Order: sequence, then C-alpha cells, then structure tokens
Amino acid sequence: MKRACLALCVALAVLPGRVIAQPHGAVSGVLASGLEAARVSDYSSAEKALLSVQGADRPLALLALARVMFEQGRFSDAQKYATQVISTAGPPRLAALALRAEILGAVGSVDEAIKLLDPSKDAPGVGGRRVRLELGELLIRTGRRADAEPILLRFADEYGNDSITSADAEGLAMVGRAMQLLRHPKDAKHAYDEAEKAEIAASGGALHGSARVETLLWRADQFLDKYNTRDAGQVLAEALKIAPQRADAMLMLARAQIDDSYDFDAAEKLVREALAVNPKLKGAYAVRAGIDLRDMNLDTANAAIDAGLAIDPNDLELLSLRAAARFLADDKQGYDAAKSAIFSRNKDFSEGLGIIGEYAEWEHRYDDVVAMMKEAVAIDPKDSKAWAQLGQTQTRAGDESARRSRHARARPVPRSRSCGGPWRKGGGS
Repeated sequence: MKRACLALCVALAVLPGRVIAQPHGAVSGVLASGLEAARVSDYSSAEKALLSVQGADRPLALLALARVMFEQGRFSDAQKYATQVISTAGPPRLAALALRAEILGAVGSVDEAIKLLDPSKDAPGVGGRRVRLELGELLIRTGRRADAEPILLRFADEYGNDSITSADAEGLAMVGRAMQLLRHPKDAKHAYDEAEKAEIAASGGALHGSARVETLLWRADQFLDKYNTRDAGQVLAEALKIAPQRADAMLMLARAQIDDSYDFDAAEKLVREALAVNPKLKGAYAVRAGIDLRDMNLDTANAAIDAGLAIDPNDLELLSLRAAARFLADDKQGYDAAKSAIFSRNKDFSEGLGIIGEYAEWEHRYDDVVAMMKEAVAIDPKDSKAWAQLGQTQTRAGDESARRSRHARARPVPRSRSCGGPWRKGGGS
C-alpha cells in the first residue's frame, strides 16, 4: 500500500500543480493509471484512461489530459479541456487557468494570456503559485521585467516564511524557476537542490534524484543558459529516461548537442523525433533554422523560420533568426525591418542581438558582432551573455585593451533583498 501511494505521489508531479485536497487513497485507480501514463509520456494510454474518469476526480483528470494534449501540440484540445476545468469551482481551476495561458503564449497570444491571469495573481495556494509563475514569465517575454519582479519575488517570501516548506518538492522547484527568471542562478540552484532532496526524502530513499520531469527540464534550461552542456545533458538524459516521448526534452538535448560539440546530425535527428511527437514545437524549427544558417542555406533556413512563425508569430527567437538570415544575406533593409519586429514586441530583448551575433561570428564578421554587443549591453546592462560575447569578440579582434575596459564597467551588482540573495533560510547566496 505504501509503495502504491508513493507511485501515485510521484505521478502527480506531471500536473501543473498538486491540485487535489483529498488523500491519495481517495483517487480512483483509473485516474492513478492515467496520471502515471502521462508522467512517463505514454500519451495514448494516458488519454484513454483520463477520458474515462468520471465523478469527483474528473476535473483533475481533465487537467492532466489538457497537459497531455499540450505536450503533443494539440492546442485546440488542450484549450478545450483546460476551459472545462476552469468552469469548475474545485482546486484544479487555477492550475488550469495557468495552463490555458501557457497554451495562449505558445501561439503568440501573449497579451491575452496576461489579461487572463492578472485577476488571479494574488490567489492563495498551489494554484495561485502556478498563476504567478506563468504570469511572471509572460511579462518578462513582453519586456515588462519590472512588473514581473514583485510577482516572482512572492516565491522568495513564501519560502522565507515557510509557506513553502522543505518537504514541498513542487513548491521548491517553483521557487527555483522564479529565481532563474529573475537571473539569480545561485538561488535557483539552491532551490532546485532542495526540491530534489524533498523528493528523495518523500520516497524514503527510493529515488536517487528528481522524478519530476518539470524540475529536470527547468534545471537543464539553467545549465544551458550558462553553457554547462555536460550537466544539462545528464539532467536531460534523466528526464528522457522517465518520459522518453517528451518532445521538449528532446529539443533541449538537441540544443545541448550543438552547444557542446556542433553535432548537427545528432541535433537534427532529435529535432525530427521531437516534431514527430509535437509538430507545433516552435523551438524545433528554430534549431533547424540555426543549423541551416551556419551552412548559409538561407532558403531552407527561412522556410524553417516561416514554419515556426506560423505557429507563433511573436516568438522572439524565431524573429531574431529571421533578422540573422537577412543580415547574412546582406539585406540591410530586410535586416532593419526584422530588428524592428523584435523590439516592437519586447524593447528590452537584448538576447535577440546575441542570437544574430552568433551567426555573424560564425562568418567571422567580428566588427559587426562588436557593434551588436555594444548595442545589446546598452539595451540591457545586465545581459551577462552580451558582455561575455563582447569581450571575447574584442579579444579575437585583437582589442585586448577594450576587453579590460569591459571588465571594469561590468562589475557585479551588489546583491540586495530585491536581487534575491537574502531570501534564503540561513541567509547568504
């Protein structure tokens, strides 16, 4: 019995949040089977089981089903099931609201998603946390980082006052993601480590790491953001061992393959496999376009970019790749228009210039890269990647003195409560 309860507890991690109030034993066997199938990405079995759930468990089943649809790119079905849950009054409602906003964001309806979530941003409990986390991410995507910060810092407050306890693996993982979005990697790592410890403790030592695929993917994303492809690869291998059909995990592994060793064949294979599961995984088209841009196959790169933008016309990475393609084609007018399309959606998206600069560097156009990175750090002085790329490119171009000047300007910003450091129990970061 204890083993069965543990399995169900782990299975619930696939949902946007632990949204049931009843004891695990009160959950029907069919629902437990459907949740476990969803957790391990057995989508056909999950759909069959979850659709058959009736009665009091049905909202939870529909929430899980919406997530299963979303992970396969079946956005209309995901919206349908999430909307049905939103119309109920039970605990899953807020998690379904957050999921519906995530679906809207995936197709570029970011402003609509923000409007959907904003009225519930102060809601209590796990569902309220899901709303705040998704809202913070969407606000950052639109260049409203200042608006996102107090919303995401609520996670630090809840951690500090023990509303999120040391036994709450999901809550701790959300703390980690919030700190990651706020650009506090040490704090994020600390929270992810605590989330993993909580899972191991809850399993009685049966686990040797995280069984929550969501936590693993967030952690891998942080590793990739810091160019730590070795640890990212290990974490993604763990995620794919649990859920081998997770297209988003395949996509992240493809990015790691490119960043680590420029293994384009392996990356392309992973992209094909990911798109077979989720044909609307826009990031897969970005990876494919990036491979073609490095080979100066501009026509095929543009086709991949167009395919991704047909899913989400507001995707900033794809719009940046479009600008990179126009730059490589020496189409100044097209490049200027493509840049305007990026910054009209997010005036602070300095990362776009970093993306363009990556392909300019590939073609050894170092003077152009230096100019782009200077523009990037003027837009966002806290863009550490742009500072690093600027220094490296100036060094490569023989401007060692400029590199030293860059280091003098880029002194670390003192940490304060608003920067996240002191939120930790015990202090320090």
